[in-house]
Amino acid sequence: MTLKRGFSVIEALAAVALLALALTPLYSMLQQINSAALRIQNLVEARDINGTVASLLHTGLAVPAQIQGWTVTVVSEDPSAPEAVDGYLGGQYFNMRTEEHTVTLQKNDYTFERHHITLKLIPVHESEEHAIFSNM
Repeated sequence: MTLKRGFSVIEALAAVALLALALTPLYSMLQQINSAALRIQNLVEARDINGTVASLLHTGLAVPAQIQGWTVTVVSEDPSAPEAVDGYLGGQYFNMRTEEHTVTLQKNDYTFERHHITLKLIPVHESEEHAIFSNM
């Protein structure tokens, strides 16, 4: 009687096939985790850049077409007509209007879009002294 050592070719192929069946769902799960991490990274970057664009719009500075590899598109709607402020601030001192902007950020195949509405207070008088003395 001879002593057998090792595995036969059939046994080795069966082991490899079972291993492949066991690792296939794991590989699929790793792909999904990688895809989710990329989406989260894009969302966080886009949110931060959106904050920068909102600050630039609020201060009236020009928004660049590219920020950190993101293509920035700003569509501005016509500002509303100035209306008198009612209440605490008083219409005799300020008028207000709204400015609306749609910001679209795009990088590769990811698109991020937000709508910004800014309230602008416009002084009615040229200076504080003029405002004070005009009510006397």
